[in-house]
Amino acid sequence: MAPREKDPAWAYVEMVDSEMHCKFCHRKIKEGPGGINRLKQHLAGIRGQITPCTSDEIGEIRQNLLASFEKFKEDKARQKEIQDEIGRKREIQKMMATNPHYDFEGSSSIPQTEAPNPFRYVPPSFASVQDKGKGRMNLKKGDVSIKIYYSPSSPSDAHGPEVSKGQIQPTLDDHWKKELRETACDYIARWWYDADIPFNAARSPYYEPMFDAIHAAGKGFKGPSMQKLRGFRLQKQIQSINGYLQEFKDSWARTGCTIMSDGWTDQRNRTIINFLVFCPQGTMFLKSVDASDKVKDGHLLFQLLDEVVEDVGVANVVQIITDNASNYVLAGRLLEEKHKTIFWTPCAAHCIDLMLEDIGKLDWVRNTVDHAKSITKFIYNHTLVLSLMRKHTGGKDIIRPTITSFATHFLTLQSMLSQHRNLQKMFSSDEWNQSNWSKKPEGKDLKRKFYEETFWRKAAEIMKLAKPLVKVLRLVDGERLAMGFIYEAMDQAKEQIKTAYKDRVAKYGPIWAIIDERWNNQLHRPIHAAGYFLNPRYHYKAKESGALTGEVRDGLVDCIERMIPSESDQLEIHRQVTSFSNATGTFGKNLAKIAREADETGKQKFQFSIS
Repeated sequence: MAPREKDPAWAYVEMVDSEMHCKFCHRKIKEGPGGINRLKQHLAGIRGQITPCTSDEIGEIRQNLLASFEKFKEDKARQKEIQDEIGRKREIQKMMATNPHYDFEGSSSIPQTEAPNPFRYVPPSFASVQDKGKGRMNLKKGDVSIKIYYSPSSPSDAHGPEVSKGQIQPTLDDHWKKELRETACDYIARWWYDADIPFNAARSPYYEPMFDAIHAAGKGFKGPSMQKLRGFRLQKQIQSINGYLQEFKDSWARTGCTIMSDGWTDQRNRTIINFLVFCPQGTMFLKSVDASDKVKDGHLLFQLLDEVVEDVGVANVVQIITDNASNYVLAGRLLEEKHKTIFWTPCAAHCIDLMLEDIGKLDWVRNTVDHAKSITKFIYNHTLVLSLMRKHTGGKDIIRPTITSFATHFLTLQSMLSQHRNLQKMFSSDEWNQSNWSKKPEGKDLKRKFYEETFWRKAAEIMKLAKPLVKVLRLVDGERLAMGFIYEAMDQAKEQIKTAYKDRVAKYGPIWAIIDERWNNQLHRPIHAAGYFLNPRYHYKAKESGALTGEVRDGLVDCIERMIPSESDQLEIHRQVTSFSNATGTFGKNLAKIAREADETGKQKFQFSIS
């Protein structure tokens, strides 16, 4: 009989001697095993063991009791399932304890009434068992079989940990929930390995919400079938994504957008160009085009880019960003001639990479980089030396692949400088001195190259001039850096190089000349200057210091005249720009002044720096 303080049916019972009387129709039911259950059926109107209550007073109480009765049956069924599952697991664990070579592919001694199921059960602790060296796991890629050999250290291991004195004994309900979670994770992992899903798929933003939705769907939920996944479910998601992308397209007319092209070569040696559209709403992939027959001809590239502009809408496009090879330069020039309101801009990351390439062509820089490459090549081509190097660097590598190959060379030099002492310890260690390489000519030559003082001095000097540019490269290759930051970033990089050489023109002058050559002839565009002028983080400071040069103002005027055909609109923009520059009107309010240094959330200061 259910406890009186928990079962709601007791509220509608009067006890007379050893009998239970219904408060509504006064039906008598003997107290005993199953008595309260029959009374609940009587009150809820469930026929079978007893006649339902006929009183009109019962009203909504009947519905509540009926729901309570159904929940009671579900809880009972759930408890039975849990007990059956725990019992089945314990039977398997007992067999694992008595048979150390228990095979999960159906060769065990468990009685089978159906065809062997390779995924009947996988113990949730197989990963920890494997780590302890007591088991072996074999996952067959492309197959559905998982084989585990397990040998517990003692029979008690097969039944789980014991509760020591002083510990709080977990409740049976907690134990059941833990078992259910473990079983669920086993099934998820089993499906994951069988379907050969990449592990980083668990980082998807849709991963955890999927389980929340399954839990909310309740017991008995079944996943969609293959036919539904590739049928209407797929179409439904396509419609959802198209609706989401339509929000991007609708914003283009309000804010303008940038068309970006990114070329690459596939395994069939075809030249593929991806087209993307960027706007404040985000970046949207537009399409991919096989441009193998167009990429070498600037006129054909112009036609291809012009088609994309027409698709997006000429009035919506502010600029087009492409590679800065000669064929793209021609295509960009033709686009600007046809569409007077659109700017063509070369890829900033590519231009900065070319600056690093030009610096790398200086004789003393090239010789130092080649020296470093000869050291790293030997280390990474010989397993024993590579293992020894990683041992002394704490598992860190000295080759650091990054955005571009030229940036990689400079970052590798930086990594070698930071690991200089650890590499010295490697060459003076007993492991190196006792190895065969320490006695071979190649190993001796490697050690000699490493200890050349001139190399390390030149490497440190290279990092003084390359590090600021590499940081700008990282900034422009990311999503945060907008057009209004590039101008300031390049100025900061040049100033840092000048400071590193202690203002000696003979030293920093040649490096500045390389940077200015690419900046003035390729990267710098009027739109960069306009973005810098209109960026409040820099405008007012630059105005006070006199950094708002004629070049910056001319860039702003060029953009206004090119993008705004109407003279009346140009005059209105000029009026607002004057108010902005003088910090009058709305621009002079305290909130506007505070927002100059705030990030996009408006919650914290944003300090842009490449140092």
